[in-house]
Amino acid sequence: MARSLNKAKKTKKEGRNSMAENIVFQILRSHLMEGELMPGTPIAIRVDQTLGHDLTGIMAGQTFLAVGADRVQTEASVFYCDHNTLCVSGENADDHLFLKTAAATAVTGHITDPRDLMDVSVLAKIQEPEAYIIDDSSLIAPEETADRHAVEVIKGPNISELPMRGPVRETIDAGIALKLGDNITTDDIIPAGASILKYISNIPEFAKYTFCYTDPDFVDRARRMGHSIIVGGENYGQGSSREHAAMLPMCLGVEAVIAKSYARIHKENLFNYGILPLIFEDPADYEKLQQGDRLVLENVPEGIRAGRLTVTVPERGLTLTAVLEASDYDKNLLLEGGALNHLAKLQKR
Repeated sequence: MARSLNKAKKTKKEGRNSMAENIVFQILRSHLMEGELMPGTPIAIRVDQTLGHDLTGIMAGQTFLAVGADRVQTEASVFYCDHNTLCVSGENADDHLFLKTAAATAVTGHITDPRDLMDVSVLAKIQEPEAYIIDDSSLIAPEETADRHAVEVIKGPNISELPMRGPVRETIDAGIALKLGDNITTDDIIPAGASILKYISNIPEFAKYTFCYTDPDFVDRARRMGHSIIVGGENYGQGSSREHAAMLPMCLGVEAVIAKSYARIHKENLFNYGILPLIFEDPADYEKLQQGDRLVLENVPEGIRAGRLTVTVPERGLTLTAVLEASDYDKNLLLEGGALNHLAKLQKR
């Protein structure tokens, strides 16, 4: 039996429907087994079916197990993962047909092609309402003040400031803190799980878990180095688009990643946090580099603008070329040290 708190509050504003009139309330009432539908009151409801989405669904299941909730058998239970593990381009709408399949499956209780479920042409007749019902009774309006910077934002002890770094250095002299293989996921970079995600707003604490399962010594090694580089294979950063997979390495001093190829979204996140997403011009050069090697990249700003940088390994007499595939906008982000620096500069104008 699933237990829930009905946190619905009736709006005090005229002309707006309360939560008691919406479809959520109707579903709760039709499935109510114990308790009353009053704000803040525990209730027990009947569960018809469950649809678990990726990490959210898994964590919900883990939470119920952790608190010792009773287990029940539902008519249908579906879990789906929307990670694009094949790194297919998102430009094609059919890439995400599996999301529609998951929704159709939730309706029928068995794997269903959404195109067999209904005639989608009927959707063309649906029109947007003249006005949407909005319940903002739980929102606190900002203070009226001429100086917005004077407003104090009160934060809990587990919420830190977003990290920022300075503009890109003229010369990057850094060691390889970690050498990885192909298909490294963002979950490899910063894993999920309740014991880790509770620090998601506490960046210094969250950073301690970077690559914690892939290489438990990575964080200490990166901090000792001060400035570091990561080497990867094909499809570096695939999977979830979590921005912390770029933010946390930046906090630990990672200035560049050199890989054979990147997952598209993670590459954009690297731009946003001022980490150079470089590509081996010759993929065979991947085999020449070793974890712990000291790499030197000179004339970095010039190399960013040109899209090509020379990388040397002084102690072993090696020289290789890394390519930067980036738009002018993304190159500018790198030069400024990331999107936060760029936005801060715009705010000062």
